[in-house]
Amino acid sequence: MSSFGYDAKRLKRLKPACALVDTGRRLGTGFLVGESRLLTCDHVMLEANTASCRFGDDRSKVAAFRVVERYPEFDSAVLEALDPAALAGVTAPPVAPAGCSLDDWWGWGFPALVEGQGVPVWGQVGDEDSVGPDDRHVLQLFAENLVGSSAQLGGLSGSPVLIRDEVVGMIYRVLAGPGDGNLARFGMIYAIPIGPAHPGLSGAANSPPPRPLATLPATPTEEEWEQMHLFETLKKASSAGSILKVFKDWNANSSVPMPANVPHLAAERLLGMGAADGALQVLSKAPNQPRAVQLSALAHSLLGEHDKARGLIATLTRTAESGGITGGIYKRKYFETGNRAWLEGAFEEYESTHQVSPDPYPAINVAATALWLGKTELSRERAAEARKLLLARPQTEFTHWDWATLGEAAMLAGDTESALGFYKRAVALEPSHGRDIAVMRRQARLNLNALNAPHEPFEAVLVVGGVACFTGHRVDEPGRQPPRFPRERVACVASSIRMALDEANVRFGFSSAAGGADILFIEQLLMRGGEPTIYLPFPAEDFVATSVGAEWQMRFNAVMEHSNVRVHVLEPAKPEDPVLENAAYARCNARIQAAAVEAGRVYNELPVLIAVMRQSKEDEEKAGGTAEAVRQWKEQLSGKLVIIDPQALPLPA
Repeated sequence: MSSFGYDAKRLKRLKPACALVDTGRRLGTGFLVGESRLLTCDHVMLEANTASCRFGDDRSKVAAFRVVERYPEFDSAVLEALDPAALAGVTAPPVAPAGCSLDDWWGWGFPALVEGQGVPVWGQVGDEDSVGPDDRHVLQLFAENLVGSSAQLGGLSGSPVLIRDEVVGMIYRVLAGPGDGNLARFGMIYAIPIGPAHPGLSGAANSPPPRPLATLPATPTEEEWEQMHLFETLKKASSAGSILKVFKDWNANSSVPMPANVPHLAAERLLGMGAADGALQVLSKAPNQPRAVQLSALAHSLLGEHDKARGLIATLTRTAESGGITGGIYKRKYFETGNRAWLEGAFEEYESTHQVSPDPYPAINVAATALWLGKTELSRERAAEARKLLLARPQTEFTHWDWATLGEAAMLAGDTESALGFYKRAVALEPSHGRDIAVMRRQARLNLNALNAPHEPFEAVLVVGGVACFTGHRVDEPGRQPPRFPRERVACVASSIRMALDEANVRFGFSSAAGGADILFIEQLLMRGGEPTIYLPFPAEDFVATSVGAEWQMRFNAVMEHSNVRVHVLEPAKPEDPVLENAAYARCNARIQAAAVEAGRVYNELPVLIAVMRQSKEDEEKAGGTAEAVRQWKEQLSGKLVIIDPQALPLPA
């Protein structure tokens, strides 16, 4: 038991019921007062009627709420979950049946200065029957950890105040002098008394009848329904292309404001899928909040822009998340250069972060980097700590990273069977997060090398999927001499492309979309659940006229509109000069190959170029042609090469 009245078990019960309240303008704290209702300060909501609420330590447990009651005289607002099922299993803390007493108090909240990281607050009740600076009846509290020049209250408004296990109040302001802002002078803060008679606790014994807001209907508004639909659509999106399409359609068609946390949630998923450029695209529309800065820094580092990433993360207060991102930047520099100094820098960053903010992620990364540096005893110690920190959380709330961390901890302890089981659960939870699985696999490989243990069992579990780019001829016009890709060979070419994709287990494909071989490649990749990225040298309407043709236009439209497809248009208009047009095709080929090489780096896979071609002198001399693309791939030693010659394939019987 601590000196301020709670122990770890009490804290574990309270945290899931406390939420970081984000209105898009302000951040505050709230806590459940029923199965689907949440209490916070009215000034947190300001003029907002909706908020995104993230509960406890689980960054994935986010629910949308709307205001249903306001009590300005109590600085209180009652919010209701738009989807009560999102809070299943979470229990509201009990409210004290009588008034407050002079005793130790404690609570939990989300101060804005530490990027929404939940923290405990505690101290003693100074006066249970005080009058605040605004003439309200309040509790005056002394807060032990809000003493000092950095004791800023911002973000803690709405935090519950408990004596032992029961709520007696809600933090709403500080004792401040002129110009102090949110600085808590003498560590003194004020709380609104919370008891059965508080009007926000509708339905409690002896409480007055609730006073709903006249301006809000009893059912969600059309705007709220549209926002809920947005959350559900993003939740179901299984590829980077489908997530970006959701954003594109919303921005083009919706008059409803996007909830402030949606770009963050989408960026997290895009980063997990390996689409760092897509994450930056959605974050460019997000408010410049700490979480957006963290995600932008991670995206830039994944794109190899490490100095820019370090500059961004340096603007934030050190937390487990920010320190972990910084350590990851150093680790990626080590992977790129092989310079041991970067590995030592990563180890030191993870270790110092773990010391100031015990968290399983820095701990497991200390364990891994310590092992690679030969610090085997410390490695085992930190792995055990990471496991202990994770197992203190409910497994029902585990993310895929939680399961992967348990897997790595078991691996470092030599428990291969448990490690494989945990990794299987990680992959099963987010199978579309190829970049995340690749990170798990790369770290596992390095650990297994250091432990001199076999890779094969883990390779079978941590499967990412291969990377391929494509180049190929269009189907011949009638009477073409010499023939390259006769139309009677379309079916056998499609079958050969599928065989090449299956053999390399391709999941990520990069190509253009010309009529013929390109479209066959995209179709076959989609049929096996892959994720095509299409590059067009100039806008689609011009590209159709020059490179698709009427016979293939319906199939072109179908692949372009598929939810799993991403499309990049490289130039705003088709060049009029034929030489410049060929140069545009050549640049498109180069971008396709560069994207595949980059994807190979991200997913730690050797890319393959699949080419449908029959070489001839004419093709070799044409800029932007298939033969030139194959030659460049060979010259740059970019990866494997598979050539499919339509003329050499047997015709179907």
